[in-house]
Amino acid sequence: MAGVTPELPRFEPRQVEKQAPCQGGCPNSGDIRGWIGTVAQRHKLGLSREEAYTRAWRTITDVNPFPSVLGRVCPHPCESHCNRSEKDGAVAINAMERFLGDWAIENSIPLASLEATLKPEWIGVIGAGPSGLSFAYQMARRGYRVTVYERRAEPGGMLRHGIPDYRLPPEVLEAEIRRITDLGVELRLNTAIGRDVTLAELRELHPILFLGIGAQKGRRLGVPGEEGSGVWRGTDYLDRVNHRKPVDLGRRVIVVGGGNTAIDAARTARRTGAEVMLLYRRTRTEMPATAAEVDEAIAEGVALEFLAAPVELERSDPTESSRRWSCSAWSLASPTNRAGGGPCPSADRNTASPPTRSSPPSHRSPNGTDSKRSTREGSGPRRKRVA
Repeated sequence: MAGVTPELPRFEPRQVEKQAPCQGGCPNSGDIRGWIGTVAQRHKLGLSREEAYTRAWRTITDVNPFPSVLGRVCPHPCESHCNRSEKDGAVAINAMERFLGDWAIENSIPLASLEATLKPEWIGVIGAGPSGLSFAYQMARRGYRVTVYERRAEPGGMLRHGIPDYRLPPEVLEAEIRRITDLGVELRLNTAIGRDVTLAELRELHPILFLGIGAQKGRRLGVPGEEGSGVWRGTDYLDRVNHRKPVDLGRRVIVVGGGNTAIDAARTARRTGAEVMLLYRRTRTEMPATAAEVDEAIAEGVALEFLAAPVELERSDPTESSRRWSCSAWSLASPTNRAGGGPCPSADRNTASPPTRSSPPSHRSPNGTDSKRSTREGSGPRRKRVA
């Protein structure tokens, strides 16, 4: 109204810059918002498609030299933190990273060096897995001479030995490792510390040593009878398959666990024609495996049995002319009774004791807590719910 002074607002909006939630959810803490924005706003930035892709890829590889690899195998926690998850769905960060990684391989885009001057220090790295190679890459691009010592015949660690080829083709891994060695990183394969070279010798050669040996010792289930033939750790089984070593599974297979290793082992065994059942002591909601991988396992014919776990494998003799599985039912405790509502075993037990023939010897896994159980033809637990 005339003659009345409008009251000014007491508050006004203020833009506050914060870390993007997707970046906070990424173990690499990469600038996800930055490289996606480069591609999405390339016209505003005056970039061609190729220039935008290259700049986005270089932003990714500033912290991660394996975009094509992780675009295939990463469980992408960044997407679960995405702001759009509660609207129309998370941004497909993982798929875009894979696309840019594959595009860079196809176009032979090299990794960038940060310093041209070679520094005097000679850095040693023990282990050519993802950790050791990533560290070697970051040091080499900063001008250091780097030598990586690996006890196996091929680099890559669990990326090569513990992930099925259908998820991570070897040629993709080799292409991204080759870019690291193109920076001058030296690989000394078939070199075991303590066998081919001592730690004291390495300390004389290198003022700096990085240990990237990984977590290669699997954890046992702790049930009677698990030691013996016909029982594999999940990653050891995958290692044998990846290296085309014979694995005689028989007709029926049990996989114990709910993580990605268990799903990989189950799907790999299913693709051999075996009947596969996966036992998990929690429910589908609590499975740590990537949801899409679980869906694909079900579509391929893997049977899932929830709230069940083996408690004993009875063996009649060391050669396993016969054996019997015992499993127990589990339930999820209420969060008010148990922190987080964890699984609790019950006293109920289901037993199956079909005849078996002797099975191939067991092999200890270099990594992973999921255990893989195999039975020969004519054996295996009867498929009924444990209750």
